[in-house]
Amino acid sequence: ALKTYLQSTYPEKISHMCSYSSQQLLVHHPTTQEPTVVGILKGIDPDEEMQVTQLHTKFSLPAKQVISSLQGANVFIGKGLAETLEREEGDKITLLYNADPHAKPTDIRFSSLQATVKGLISTGIADYDNTLVIAHQSFVKEMLEDDSTNEMGIKLTCRTDATALSKELN
Repeated sequence: ALKTYLQSTYPEKISHMCSYSSQQLLVHHPTTQEPTVVGILKGIDPDEEMQVTQLHTKFSLPAKQVISSLQGANVFIGKGLAETLEREEGDKITLLYNADPHAKPTDIRFSSLQATVKGLISTGIADYDNTLVIAHQSFVKEMLEDDSTNEMGIKLTCRTDATALSKELN
């Protein structure tokens, strides 16, 4: 609803938009309990993502292969996370996530699934490279069993004053 509203209200100011689903999770090597790493799962639509950010330039595969690789339980992980888990392209990882993102902290119930590492991400930012797990947004929605969109990426047209639009939106 927000995406539609912004696109219809500001068509001359917004070039492209994409929505994301992000959630914390635990990531670990599937054959051992150590190490377990707190990570960030980010569900993206690769086609939309490429219109808004330069994230696709940080993957270990060309952009067209990223789009075809992000199907089902296939993920890209940060280079530092891969090193910590001693994982590389083609290996499995286990994702532990809160099955009910709306649960109170005392009621959290974890679910797990295995995913295949299809490639690595190297952004040069340690916080991302050590924690990021990228999956297709449809997979994240299916995994969490709801429309868990909680972030929006916006690319403005070249003539748009970002500060003025931000003030207008506030």
